Amino acid sequence: MIELLRNIPGPQFLGIFSVLVIAGTLVGRFLINSGQSGLRMPDPSAYSPTAVASLRGGWELVLKTTIFGLWQRGTIEMSGPADSHILRRAEGIGPPSERVEMAVWNFLKTEHKTDDFFKDPTLKSFVETHVRQLQQEFERKGLMKSSDQRRNAWLIFMAVLAVVEGTGLVKLLLGISNNRPVGFLIALLGIALVGIPIALKPSSKLTPLGKAFLTRLEEHFAWLKEAVKGREKPGVDPAYAFAIFGTTVLAGTLLYSSFSEAFPGKTPGGCGGSSCGGSSCSGGGCSGGGGGCGGCGGGD
Repeated sequence: MIELLRNIPGPQFLGIFSVLVIAGTLVGRFLINSGQSGLRMPDPSAYSPTAVASLRGGWELVLKTTIFGLWQRGTIEMSGPADSHILRRAEGIGPPSERVEMAVWNFLKTEHKTDDFFKDPTLKSFVETHVRQLQQEFERKGLMKSSDQRRNAWLIFMAVLAVVEGTGLVKLLLGISNNRPVGFLIALLGIALVGIPIALKPSSKLTPLGKAFLTRLEEHFAWLKEAVKGREKPGVDPAYAFAIFGTTVLAGTLLYSSFSEAFPGKTPGGCGGSSCGGSSCSGGGCSGGGGGCGGCGGGD
């Protein structure tokens, strides 16, 4: 192996190394993303805002989405100055039925500041457990990688990186020992070291189908980003906008800006083209964990 690399002229090796980087990356992507055939993308309205939040983010986004859903339905109330909002149960309103919403309701036996929700270990543990259960469902649907798939992704990534960087480093040492110019090879090694992790994304929990599903959600509910800016509540649960596009989608809105002030900070989200021309869900739309939305058809 070393003698073979020694005998390859430097300019010729640069071309071979570039091909090795590209081929290794393509093979790695194929191996990491294999096993997706036959899986069907869910309907955009198949999951509730809480479930969508668990697919897109972590327990904090799920908890924020749950609190927002309860608040916009009037189940809980928020008061106080912008820098010290207080949340409490609304008088005369019964408890919700969804599990995480019920946990928040129980937490509000006494009123709390916004920060208290994310500091309470019991509430955090409950939401994290709920998120794990939702993510197991996403794994069965092929939207998220299982623990075995994530481990394999890391092994494939490390194998590709070891072959590519190992080959390049051996040639680099041979070039240095023979007083050959190695500037371009150093540059290619750096590019490969940065580019391969970006291309293979071994840390990503989403499968290609999961990423495509999130993109479809952004396109399907793009109209909702504008609808929440109106004077009246949209016909579909506005928690979808929160779960898909993040807290900032509420900033400056007439009905929901106070919530974005109480829970500032960016949450995962993006912008896609509109593929849902209007609302067809009635009332509050979907509620809670894994349930679907009965009225908002997914036809694009």
